[in-house]
Amino acid sequence: MNQEAFQICSKELKRLRSIQPSSVEHSVIKNYLEIMLELPWSKSTITLTNQALLAKGFLQKARVQLDLDHFGMLKVKQRLIEFLAVIKLRADLETRAANQQFVASNTDPSTTSSSPSSSSTQPQPSNEFQISRLWKDTLDPTFLVPPDRPNAPADNTHRLPGPTLKGKDGKKPAPILLLVGPPGVGKTSIARSIAKALNKQFYRISLGGVKDESEIRGHRRTYIGSMPGTIVQALRRVGVNDPVILLDEIDKVGSRSINGDPASALLEVLDPEQNSTFVDHYINTPIDLSSVLFLATANSTSTISPPLLDRLETIQVDGYSLDEKINIARRNLIPKQIKNYSLQPHQFILDDEQVLKKIILSYTSESGVRNLEREIGSLCRAKVLEFIQDRDQSDVLDKTKSEQDHLDQFQAKIHMDDVRRILGPEHYEAEISDVELKPGVAIGMAYQGSGNGSILYIEATSYPGKGGLKLTGSLGEVIKESAELAISWIKSNSNLMNLNLTKIDTLDLHIHFPSGSIKKDGPSAGVGLVLALVSLFSNLAIDNNLAVTGEISLRGQILPVGGIREKVLAASRSGIKQILIPAKNAKDIESDENLKNLKDLVEVQYVNSLHEVIKLVFKDKLWTRTANLQQNQEQFNQLAQNSDSNL
Repeated sequence: MNQEAFQICSKELKRLRSIQPSSVEHSVIKNYLEIMLELPWSKSTITLTNQALLAKGFLQKARVQLDLDHFGMLKVKQRLIEFLAVIKLRADLETRAANQQFVASNTDPSTTSSSPSSSSTQPQPSNEFQISRLWKDTLDPTFLVPPDRPNAPADNTHRLPGPTLKGKDGKKPAPILLLVGPPGVGKTSIARSIAKALNKQFYRISLGGVKDESEIRGHRRTYIGSMPGTIVQALRRVGVNDPVILLDEIDKVGSRSINGDPASALLEVLDPEQNSTFVDHYINTPIDLSSVLFLATANSTSTISPPLLDRLETIQVDGYSLDEKINIARRNLIPKQIKNYSLQPHQFILDDEQVLKKIILSYTSESGVRNLEREIGSLCRAKVLEFIQDRDQSDVLDKTKSEQDHLDQFQAKIHMDDVRRILGPEHYEAEISDVELKPGVAIGMAYQGSGNGSILYIEATSYPGKGGLKLTGSLGEVIKESAELAISWIKSNSNLMNLNLTKIDTLDLHIHFPSGSIKKDGPSAGVGLVLALVSLFSNLAIDNNLAVTGEISLRGQILPVGGIREKVLAASRSGIKQILIPAKNAKDIESDENLKNLKDLVEVQYVNSLHEVIKLVFKDKLWTRTANLQQNQEQFNQLAQNSDSNL
C-alpha cells in the first residue's frame, strides 16, 4: 500500500491495541484494517496481460474470440479490435521502455562495438544480455531478454530503438467505451470477451436504480454498518488493481437527490486525470484506479448526464436481423440449452429454418435473443419430459429395451406442430402488408423503444365539422406537430397537386395510428402523414407494397431520422417491396452489410423533398383526373426535379 495508507493503518492499529475487545469500536477498527489489507494496492495481472498482448497473433486471437462469442456485429468488432490494438501498442511501448531502462542500468559504458556498416557506436550490454541482430535501418540492437524479467516478451527478444515518447507521468489511459444498444444484444458478453482477450479479471457492477452517492464513494465510518463503495469492493473481490470493470446500465443511475448525485461521483471514477487519487469515504485515503479498464453499457444515452457522457466513447450495438438470430440460435442458443437440460445433441434437433423463423416472428418480439433463448429452453424441457415419460412407460411394457433403443425410437426433431403444441398460441401476429389500402391510408415505419422496428399504418378520414383536427393512437407532442405541418404543407401546395380544398373549413379531420395501447412519438411519421392526407383528399389509394419514413419541414424538405436499420429490416419482414427514406440517411444503408443484402428483396429510394415523394407515389394520377392541368403538373415536376437547389 502507499505511504499515506500505511500511516493510517499504523495509527488505527495503535488505537486497536488500546481498546477493549468487547468494545464496539474494536470490531469497527478491526473490520477496517482487514479491508485495507485485502485491497490490491500493488498486486496486478500485468505479467499475464503483457504475455497476452505481446504474444504473436494477439489481435487475430482476439478477433477469433469475438467471432466465437458473437455473431455478426462487424462494425462493433472492428471498433473493439482497434481498441485492443491501441492497448497492445501501449503495452509494447511500456515494455520496450522498461527493457531499455533495465539494459541501460546493466551496460558497461567503457565497452563499445562498432557496426560494420556505420561509424556509430552502440553500448555493449553486460553478460546478462546478448545481441541477436542489428536492424539495418537504425542499427537498433535486439536483445535477448531473460525470461524471468516481469516485462519479458513471449519470445524473449525485444528491439530497442531510440527514446520512447511518453505522456503525462508516463501514463496513457485507454478510452472508456460505452456500449449502447437494446436489451439482449450481447453488450455484457462483449465486455467479458475483452477481459478474456486481455487475460484480465472481470467484474460487473450493476448501476440500475442506484440513487445514493455512497453506493459509489462508500459510507463514512461514523455510520453503523458502513462499508466501502462498489468500486473499492470490486477491487477487493477480484484481488488485483487492474481488472476490467463493467459499469452495467449506467443510463439508469438515479439523478440528484437528498442522498447526493451518483452520476457526479462517477465523474471522478471515469476521469483519467482524477481517478489515480480516488478517495473512498470508508477507507479515507487515495487509491489508484488508473490501471482499471472501465467499460459501460446503456440502453440509451438520452438519460446520461452530459458531463458523464462526455467522458465515454460511444459504440452503438444494433439489434439482430432475422438471419442473424437464426445463426445465433444454431451456433449458440440451441447447444447451450441442450447442455443446460442434460440432453444429447441427437435428443433435440431444431434445424428447420422455417421452424426457427416461426419461433422468432410469432413467439418473440425483441431486438436481442433473450426471449428466443427462453422459448428454445421451453422446447427442450418439453422434450425432456416426453423422453422420460416414454422411457418409463416403455420400461413397464418391455424391460428388454436398452437406453439406446429408447433414444432410437424417440422423436427428437422439432416440427411446426411441436411448436404450436408446446409453446401454445402465437404471442405476436406477423405484420404482413398484403391488404389493399383504401384512400386515406399509408404505411410508415417505426422504431420501437425495445430496439425493434415495425411497419405502422396511418389512417385519415374526414367528416362534416368546423375544420378541426383530431389525433388518436397514444400520440406524443412531436407527432401531433408533424400532423399540423403536413396539413399546412398540403394546403399551401394544393393547387399544384390538383386538390380541391375549398370546403376543408367545413370538415373535421381525424388521423389515427392503430395499436392504441402503444405510445408513439417522434418526427419520422411526417412523410407518411402527408401521403395519407393527399390520398384522402384525392381519393387515390397508395400501393400496399410501399412504406415511407422521414421528418418534414414546412418547406417540404425531408430531414433524416434514426432507426433506419431496424425500420428497413421490419419492412422487409412484412413483405414491403419499395421503401422511401430521406436522402441524408443513405449512409446508414450503404454502411450496413445486412441492408445491402436486402437490395434484391426491397427497393430503397432516397428522396429530398415531398414533391419527389408525391411524384413517385401517385405518378400522374393527380393530374389525369381533370383536364387542362398540364401547366400545374409541369410546375410540380419541376419542383420535384430541382428539390435540392430550391431547398
